[in-house]
Amino acid sequence: MTDPIIQLETTQLTVEPGGQGRTLVTVRNLGNIVEGFALQVLGEGVAEWSEVTPAEVQVYPEQEATAVVVFSPPAGNTTRSGTFPFAVRAESVVDPDVSAVAEGDLEIGRVFGLQTKITPVTSSGRWRGKHFLEITNWGNAPVQLKLTATDPDEKLAFLIGPELIDLPLGVTAHAQLRVRTLKPFLRGTQVRHPFQLVGEPDPPEAQTGPPSMIPNPRRATIDAAFVQRPIVSKWTIIVALLLVAAIIGAIVWALTRPSEEEIGLSQGPPKTPTLSVVPGDATSVKLLWQAQPNIQTYNIIRLDAQGNNEGVTPVDGQLEAQTIGELQPLTQYCFQLQAIRADQKSPLSEKQCATTTAAPEASPSPSASAEISPSPSAGPSASPSGEAPPSSGAAPSSPGGAGQSAGQSGGAGLPGVPGVPGGNGQAGGATTAPSGGQTTGPGAPTTPATVAPPDGGGFGPSQAISVFAYFPAADSEAQGRAEFFRQQQVAAGIPAQVLRTRDFPRLQIIPGSTPADTFVVYVGPFNTLAEAQNRCATPPSLGTQCRAVVPSPPA
Repeated sequence: MTDPIIQLETTQLTVEPGGQGRTLVTVRNLGNIVEGFALQVLGEGVAEWSEVTPAEVQVYPEQEATAVVVFSPPAGNTTRSGTFPFAVRAESVVDPDVSAVAEGDLEIGRVFGLQTKITPVTSSGRWRGKHFLEITNWGNAPVQLKLTATDPDEKLAFLIGPELIDLPLGVTAHAQLRVRTLKPFLRGTQVRHPFQLVGEPDPPEAQTGPPSMIPNPRRATIDAAFVQRPIVSKWTIIVALLLVAAIIGAIVWALTRPSEEEIGLSQGPPKTPTLSVVPGDATSVKLLWQAQPNIQTYNIIRLDAQGNNEGVTPVDGQLEAQTIGELQPLTQYCFQLQAIRADQKSPLSEKQCATTTAAPEASPSPSASAEISPSPSAGPSASPSGEAPPSSGAAPSSPGGAGQSAGQSGGAGLPGVPGVPGGNGQAGGATTAPSGGQTTGPGAPTTPATVAPPDGGGFGPSQAISVFAYFPAADSEAQGRAEFFRQQQVAAGIPAQVLRTRDFPRLQIIPGSTPADTFVVYVGPFNTLAEAQNRCATPPSLGTQCRAVVPSPPA
């Protein structure tokens, strides 16, 4: 069989998106029998919106048949502009190997669709304003625009970035426009300056014919305005005054606001309390702790010998001390403390223990005295100076005596603070009365006795100490508070000790003035007054109230 001959009436066609283009196709049968041919349009981007009518023709030998090819590109930017090659093929319905093709070109016209947006439409300021521009290409061909801005009164200057923008199909480009006034003014009413922003095709198109009143779809035109305000206004003055007031308020707040540590102490879960327990008398012990802000309740937990909870005693959150009574003499008692703020509880403090003192002995009757002390060497129960005669094997009446109470409470006697554990570190807490008499035995005086320095003797006439905390003895809790403070300093690495000023009649904290009866916390002794003064200024700090004094200066 012989291939047919196929021809297009027009090989160059032009059509706009949304329109139609037509051409005739002719098929000539060179065979000697009647032949049927199927017609089909080929070409990428063209075949989808083309149609042949009729789709099949019957051709007699040496005769011709025609059909119509219609191109209908869709409207909008879905159809790209440009020239697209296509072909029409005639194929035998009997033998697929018998076919012929005719080729042509289809040109799709350009459609321009620019959508613009500016934000804000009207800006305001004393010197300058700022606008943001968006341009979207909804056409079917890419475009490049050059942006320019003008104002009719020529009172504005413009800065555009970028000036040139490329817009492929369906893409949105962004640009920024800054407006600045050329003539700022100090006072007066605000003035509105309109301006126009134009995006022209680049390179520019040659103008043909007279100007048209119809908007050019190839251009993007935007109208906007800048409102110029006076430099100084009543609001400026008000704002300046408010700013000064705010600065003053900020300074006052910065000077008076609580520290982060104080805020943390008054809010949130309470910290673990620091508890100290000291003996009171034969039937009581005293609990001391450091108060925390905003505490509603402290729970005092009493422990047995195995450390089990024997009971909880709640006390007011404003307290810093509590006396536990109705106890047994010469018995060790242990406690823990818990702070409660709102519904939040602190961890339990470390267990602290203290041993009650011995019960005071009743004064014997004359007959009993004669029976108990028949020896003519037995003296009265107390000497005129307040000292007690020694008694072999008897327990001391105060914890600072021969060491029994110190062994039960786990500490050594304090200088000038009998019965308080953790003093100068000497086991047994050996003490010496101010007059040099003995302090052991059942008749020992209950007034505080001074403790010798670590070397075992009294303070020498040239030895000095660094005193840095003071607790007047007029306060009934001064002794316990002094011990509590001393324990805190020892925990911080400062070897603090305690003495009572009345036991050192020549001690003068302020030269020329004998101090009132006071428990003082000190570090020392040192060989010279200069060494004690240097310790006050040497870290770890002893505070600004630290003074170097000589406890036993020469008479």
